[in-house]
Parts: sequence; C-alpha cells; structure tokens
Amino acid sequence: MALTDLQRVRREGLSEPIDAVVTRWGGGLPQYAVGHLERIKTVRASIAQVPGLVICGAVMEGVGIPACIASATRAVSELPASPVRMGP
Repeated sequence: MALTDLQRVRREGLSEPIDAVVTRWGGGLPQYAVGHLERIKTVRASIAQVPGLVICGAVMEGVGIPACIASATRAVSELPASPVRMGP
C-alpha cells in the first residue's frame, strides 16, 4: 500500500522494495497491567457516588477508536437528563 501511494505521489513506477523492517513503538499505546479491569470497576463505583460525573476514554477499556467511541457513548448514556446543581 505504501509503495502504491508513493508511486501515485511521484507519478512514476517504482521497483519493489528489496528489504523491509517492522519497528514496534514500545510505549506508544497504554499497556494495561494485570487487574486493570477490576481497578476500572472500582473507579466507576466511586465516580457513581458523584452526581453528574462520568468518565470515558482510552484509559478505561481500550485504546482503539471503536473502544473510545463505545466509552464515550457509555458515558453519555450515564449522564443525568438534567444538569446537576452543586453547592448552595
């Protein structure tokens, strides 16, 4: 795919690569520790005690775009129907 894109940009054919290297970017994405889901359950239980507070994002249950969308959708569904008033 990269070769096809490069050929399109350069507007000329290119020979096939003679070598390739795959480099993994360690630390590029969160690496959840053992017990992460249990910790998230504890966090959710604590947050549920604060009216109107919800959390979402890659820190919760997944770093991919679909997981983040699911996390945001869940958070929105947990929001109260009307604003929560804090203080006096």
